[in-house]
Amino acid sequence: MNTIIKDNKPKVETMKTQKLIIKLPSVMLIACLSVLSYASHGQQQGDPTDIRGSWSLNYDLTLADVSGNERQLYQKVSGTLQNRMRQFLNGRRFDFHSNGMYTITNTDGTVLSGSWTLNNLGLLAMIDGNSIEIDYIASLDGNLLILVPQGAATKDILFKRLFFNRTG
Repeated sequence: MNTIIKDNKPKVETMKTQKLIIKLPSVMLIACLSVLSYASHGQQQGDPTDIRGSWSLNYDLTLADVSGNERQLYQKVSGTLQNRMRQFLNGRRFDFHSNGMYTITNTDGTVLSGSWTLNNLGLLAMIDGNSIEIDYIASLDGNLLILVPQGAATKDILFKRLFFNRTG
């Protein structure tokens, strides 16, 4: 607890109140960003926040973003495995089609497909052919798409953010 003196009257402020005060600007920022966001369908052509199209994974940028425990884990992996990861992931292509379908083309030529939706809060849901849903927070920075995996399974993943360059 903290005691704050205002107008010569002491006021006790609990930690819960302090956390709320700290979180409030974040909530307001998210609310403002959601106004600028959009639903995945019914967008106008040429919308600069539109994720429809082709995106290629930028492995170097994604790897450069790895820090902390994940960076230490990556550095412990053999050079051979690091090279395999780079070969498999670098250039992986995500295609988001306007009909709500997506395809992922891996560098080994395998193709995965499913459906996608993007709500007005930036939550991208991708459901594969086996009805397995993977959620991301999606954001755009010019021709750079940033996907942040969501959910319980993300605590043990190496890449906390995936960076894609627009290719089409």
